[in-house]
Amino acid sequence: MKKTITFLLCAVLLLLVLPIFALAGDSCTEGIHDLSMVDVKYPTCETDGYMVLECNNCNYKKTEITDKAWGHDWKDDGTIYPDCENPGLEKMHCANCDKKWSSVISALGHNWKEAEIVQDATCEMSGTSKDVCENCGKELLHEIKPKGHNWKNTKIIKKATCTQEGKAEAVCRDCGKEGTRTLKKLAHTYSEWTIIKQATEKVKGKRSAVCDVCGKKTTEAFDYVPGDIAIYTTASKVNLRAGAGKGNKQMGQVAKKGTYLGQLYEAAPDKNGTVWYKVKYKEKYRWVMSDFAEARVETDATKERLPQATGTELTNYFFMSAAPVAEALELDEAEDASSAWQNDAVYISGDPYVEQIVLMDKGYSLYGIKVGDKISNALKVLKKKNLVLESDQADLYTYRIPALADALSVDDEGFCGYLEVVVADDDTVQAICLYSDTVEQRFTSY
Repeated sequence: MKKTITFLLCAVLLLLVLPIFALAGDSCTEGIHDLSMVDVKYPTCETDGYMVLECNNCNYKKTEITDKAWGHDWKDDGTIYPDCENPGLEKMHCANCDKKWSSVISALGHNWKEAEIVQDATCEMSGTSKDVCENCGKELLHEIKPKGHNWKNTKIIKKATCTQEGKAEAVCRDCGKEGTRTLKKLAHTYSEWTIIKQATEKVKGKRSAVCDVCGKKTTEAFDYVPGDIAIYTTASKVNLRAGAGKGNKQMGQVAKKGTYLGQLYEAAPDKNGTVWYKVKYKEKYRWVMSDFAEARVETDATKERLPQATGTELTNYFFMSAAPVAEALELDEAEDASSAWQNDAVYISGDPYVEQIVLMDKGYSLYGIKVGDKISNALKVLKKKNLVLESDQADLYTYRIPALADALSVDDEGFCGYLEVVVADDDTVQAICLYSDTVEQRFTSY
């Protein structure tokens, strides 16, 4: 009401003053208009009040704000307040214009205090716990599952095997109850696996084994596992490439010396005989030159890997345990204490790993060549292998072998052994000798 009275007083005063301004000049051309109020609007909660003035002598017209919008005068219209489970509703109305407004208030949610144990569970009986809300006092009961007996075997009635469950007399450590319990089957015992298909970094391998106890045969897939040879940079700004050799595309650069690039997956020489290492760096396969990286052996001395080998082919048995190599070649163990395996055609030394393999009879093969092959044909085969020719004499060809992922020995230059091909007088392969860099004395008596 006060705002309405104020507006009316302002309008009356304006009407009284307007004629005075009109008398101050003779015409509208001098900037003085003879104004009369032709329209008026009162203010509301949301809109301003104004009046419209028009000149009695010309078309001049103007609008003047008389009062600002009042704004809503909100009053509670019966708000419903929320509790732990139910939402609330805030309701308001304006005292001036009767406009209404409402908004949902989210439920508060229960404020559960730490659960109380009403009844403890036993080995066989369930227990009960209770949750209480600190806001509304609501209670919830929960079941506590039985603990189960904590059996201790007192007498084995029947031993468990990998084919049958066992049985035992037992007593519960917690409640003292006596009874019998079933003993789970034992796991099968596989002492040796036969590789059916080798795994690669892209394809799973396949292997089989026979249980030593029951004779059950099993076949399973297995993942490719890189060897225990770690590759580190030995310089700063070392380039990583897509393949072995500088001619391959550069795929990145490692800035810091001593950076761990990953485990060795493969090693191969480029056209100049320099060895390159294949690693998985930041989830990408890359190659690094051995001139700017080193291979460090990080292996357990008891580790043994048995890749696939058939018949007399020993390529995949290089530096593996002597026993399976000798078994594949049907060799007899030497009677002396040297732990060497030998017969008339083969000599193997090394315990627990192979240090030397010397093949001296026709039919034995290594790296795709056989004793008795023409040397010209053998050299063509070896040229396609990942080998580096070190010397070529008339009666002896020597190759260095780049470190493989499963090699158990490696030198500081990235090689893990030597391959020697001895040539007979008739230009055929007389003997094939494979030996490790770790051996000081080479076996040379053929």
